[in-house]
Amino acid sequence: MDEPQPRNRADVCHRCLEPVPPKASRCPRCGEPVHKSANIRMILAAFGLLMFLVVAAVAFRLMQSGTAPEPANVEQRQRHPGEPEKPPPPEKKPALGQ
Repeated sequence: MDEPQPRNRADVCHRCLEPVPPKASRCPRCGEPVHKSANIRMILAAFGLLMFLVVAAVAFRLMQSGTAPEPANVEQRQRHPGEPEKPPPPEKKPALGQ
């Protein structure tokens, strides 16, 4: 007995449901373009992997450089490494009657 072989969805035209040769770009019966989604998936997967590697490399470089942005406040630059931060002195406001 001949068992019917299961057909892959990519081997069948989605419009007329006729078999399509593996290397065909169009259906031989209706002329509908046949797109191979496996190629698109492979390209998207490669692009995603490449983007992940680029982001990981940039993050690794930033961690390795160890440079932090310079503080904008001059008083913070003059602070010694072991010294705790002091809040700025309170601003003296003029009296209400003056």
